[in-house]
Amino acid sequence: MNQTDLRDSKDDLGRRLLAALMSYQLRLKSIDYTMKNYVGKNEIDPSWGELAWALLEILNRDQGEKLLPPFLKALTDSVQ
Repeated sequence: MNQTDLRDSKDDLGRRLLAALMSYQLRLKSIDYTMKNYVGKNEIDPSWGELAWALLEILNRDQGEKLLPPFLKALTDSVQ
């Protein structure tokens, strides 16, 4: 994965994390709705992508397998 792909992946993951948190906070039923109507292609702080990437790395470490049920582990593996 080159630097541009990595940056795009982190940005997308950051947008999804932000949408999930906004959806939860606003008590909306769909993260996709929040993504489309609130986050969209708007400029977001790059730290959201860094935070999301760090969380994903933690989940994908060996400790993540101990902390997560198998179906969630499989889900995080499919993101990469």
